[in-house]
Amino acid sequence: MKLKKILASLTAAAMAVTTVAVVPTVSAADDEPVFASVSTWSGDLSLFEGLSSDRYSDIANAVFNVTYTSCNEWANGKIHTNSNGTNGSDGWSEATYGTGAQSNVLAQGVAADIDVPVVGVTDWLQLGIDEYGGGILKINSITLEDTSGTEIASTDVGFVINEMSYSGSDADFSNWNSLEDPSAIKTVRFNVLYTSCSQYSNGKFNTNSNGTNGSDGWSEVTYGTGSQTHILAQGVAVDIDVPVVGVTDWIQFGFTEYGGGNVTINSIKLLDASGNVLLELPNPEVPATSITLDTEELAFKLGDEAETVTATVEPANTTDTVEWSIDDDTVASIEVSADGLTCTVTPLAVGETTLTATANEDVSAACTITVEENNYPVTVAVNNEAYGTASADKTEAAEGETVKLKATPNTGYKFVEWKSDEVTVANNAFTMPAEAVTVTAIFAEKEADEFDIVVTENDYGSVVVEGGLTAAKAGDEINLIVTPNEGLELESIYVNGEAIEGTSFVMPAEDVTIYATFMASTYNIVVEVSEGGTASVDKTTAIMGEIVTITAVPGDGYILDSIKVNGKAIEGTSFTMPASDVTVSVSFKEEGSAEINVDAPDGIEIGFTDDIEDVLEAIFGEEYEELIEQGYQLDVIMTVKGEDEVSDDDKALINAALSDGQSVGLILDITLVKTINGVSEVVTEANSPVSFTIGVPDSIIADGRYYSVIRVHNDGAQNIGGTFDSETNSITVSSALFSTYAIVYEDEEIEEPVDPEPVPVVKYYSITTDRHAVASASSAMAGTIISVNVDFGYDAYVYCGSNVIAKLGSKGTFVMPAANVKIVCHENGYFMMARKAAPNSYIFVYDADMNYIKTNGSVKGIVGEGKVTVKLGEEYAGKTVTLYKGRKSTKVKIAEMVLDENGNATFTVEGGKNYTAVVE
Repeated sequence: MKLKKILASLTAAAMAVTTVAVVPTVSAADDEPVFASVSTWSGDLSLFEGLSSDRYSDIANAVFNVTYTSCNEWANGKIHTNSNGTNGSDGWSEATYGTGAQSNVLAQGVAADIDVPVVGVTDWLQLGIDEYGGGILKINSITLEDTSGTEIASTDVGFVINEMSYSGSDADFSNWNSLEDPSAIKTVRFNVLYTSCSQYSNGKFNTNSNGTNGSDGWSEVTYGTGSQTHILAQGVAVDIDVPVVGVTDWIQFGFTEYGGGNVTINSIKLLDASGNVLLELPNPEVPATSITLDTEELAFKLGDEAETVTATVEPANTTDTVEWSIDDDTVASIEVSADGLTCTVTPLAVGETTLTATANEDVSAACTITVEENNYPVTVAVNNEAYGTASADKTEAAEGETVKLKATPNTGYKFVEWKSDEVTVANNAFTMPAEAVTVTAIFAEKEADEFDIVVTENDYGSVVVEGGLTAAKAGDEINLIVTPNEGLELESIYVNGEAIEGTSFVMPAEDVTIYATFMASTYNIVVEVSEGGTASVDKTTAIMGEIVTITAVPGDGYILDSIKVNGKAIEGTSFTMPASDVTVSVSFKEEGSAEINVDAPDGIEIGFTDDIEDVLEAIFGEEYEELIEQGYQLDVIMTVKGEDEVSDDDKALINAALSDGQSVGLILDITLVKTINGVSEVVTEANSPVSFTIGVPDSIIADGRYYSVIRVHNDGAQNIGGTFDSETNSITVSSALFSTYAIVYEDEEIEEPVDPEPVPVVKYYSITTDRHAVASASSAMAGTIISVNVDFGYDAYVYCGSNVIAKLGSKGTFVMPAANVKIVCHENGYFMMARKAAPNSYIFVYDADMNYIKTNGSVKGIVGEGKVTVKLGEEYAGKTVTLYKGRKSTKVKIAEMVLDENGNATFTVEGGKNYTAVVE
């Protein structure tokens, strides 16, 4: 829809518009603005499709279909229209709705038609409301009619007039609950921002409040002084202090005279007579909805000037700030402007990284930064092409790189020197500067008593005659510069086939040919071991490229922590020898441990029923064993508090959940806290149910009495049953949720006459499971259908006494008998297959939406590589399964296969790793 700006020709006699009501009974989400007000709607006639300008003069009536959805108790208001007439003048005219006593009354939530007569419309229409405003008026549609009532054109609008929203806070104004004396409120301070699209930016401010005597009325408050009275600068936030008397529960705020714009109320403060703030509603939070960068890629050469990246955030008035980050600050540095919208990027080193601009956790944009070497050209020339040739080992090089030169004289000539204006050449090599380089080989004719020097090249190192000489006289001392390749050392130098001592010789009276031989260097290996174990290597010296194997043996109570070679951690227990001496550092750490404890007040008997392994898995997940193996200290503590520390709200929920005849016997606040290496976290919901037993107080033990447990969690309460043991006077429950628990009881009813009809007794029978199965309940009535989820690699057997009443696979159900049952899991063929093949790895299987399906377990002690088969069943046949490295990670892809007709796929995996398999 195309909307036209509100016109500038409103007069001082214009109607009162825009009333904003602070209504405590209606609230919105915390992230909405505090208040926003729109007083009028203005529409360009071009929004009516097919309506040509030559038909504007035919328009005699505009029918506005509106719905009044005010949250105020008043639902009536005057409707006004304004139109641009043929003579260029315009003005507001009132249109009533209804007849008799119902004039101007709009039923809340009911769509109604408002007929507004217009004369000589040439361009646009406006609509506004006044008197008892303070709600929301939505324009659903507009129909244009001629004098006979025939429709000329119509359009849907969907625009809201006088829209307001309310955001609650801890200092919510609702009923002034947090104030001991509401009558202390003497001033309401509105911080407002006038954003009118009209040229007028002035208006009178009024307030309306419910006084102690129940009466209410509007009072005018001016802003500014002198000729600036009532003037609000457009786009500038200001405070408006409005005096109020005897406020009891609500306040209204509005502006009149020259309305027709937008006013945003940023915050509201309630002040006492001394100006102290009693309550405050905060400034609105406007979240960013999108962020874009002016470039998605920056490409640099080393030495290039810095470049800027600018972010644009929508909406423009968002309160979110832009945060910039770079993945690798060694590749490039960043500097952010004061407003946070521009980031300057300076290249530092060769590489690739990502610059990210984030407005909030849901809104971000990225720019890829690439820095490449800045190579400069290398040009080699000769002083005379008839004298010889010259070359370099590269035609371009980066700053700091070594460039090697070669000069080959023709017969009868010799090399004299290298000349260059940019670099100094020493022994046929130079270091590349940050500019182009030209070097020239200077040759000259050999003298009659000079002999040739020829160096034979090889692949193991370089031999250069000092000064680059290619000829010398008999008796001259010739010095050689030898540079072995990495990992090698000089063995011998030969001159005309004879080995020489050192790297120099005296020139004979003949031409000479020089060559060198090299051998592998041997480097030392030193082992350093921390407390807690021993370590050794299979060799104390090695040459470059040789494999060195480390044996690390932890002592009692210790495990291997890390192996480092020259300070860098390695994977596994072997490494490839570098061209240097190495120090192997082996460190051990104390073995991991796990404990579970209960902290309860005196007189309260409570404790875990499950084995410690089951509790740990429920709290820490399947990886708890891996954490312990890695040396982590795991602790679970159940903290129990008595009824005095349970909130009144929880007690009310418990009472509301009682059935007829039930009474409350004991209320406890139960909290679970898990700790990993000293870092604690409250657990309100475990991964799977945990069974625990609570002692029933002696004071409520009686014959014919039945006990169960009500659990309060997330503002709700439900009876979760429980198994009562009359020998120990305790009740056992299974739950994954932890907050408030109550033991409740009810007595068997005895009816008259003496021989009453038997009263049906609802009895719950216990359901216990081992660690590899999770049942849908810890107790149930006979005949109840119980669902069971079973770990991968196991079959579950449901025992009633010594009889098996059901056998379940990965999931299934059984009918609860009139007796206690026990669910025991046994390894099946899948598990045995995984045990034989899986190399100490976990493979977690998910669907395409990353919903968990199942896990292949690990087998301790197997390392290296092995094959593991994921078996998902025939229903998955033909689907594609992709294997990734890491748990619940799809960053590093390993392999992809199609599941066979049985839903199976076999992968080769590396020992000691977690993998993610995604089925699509």
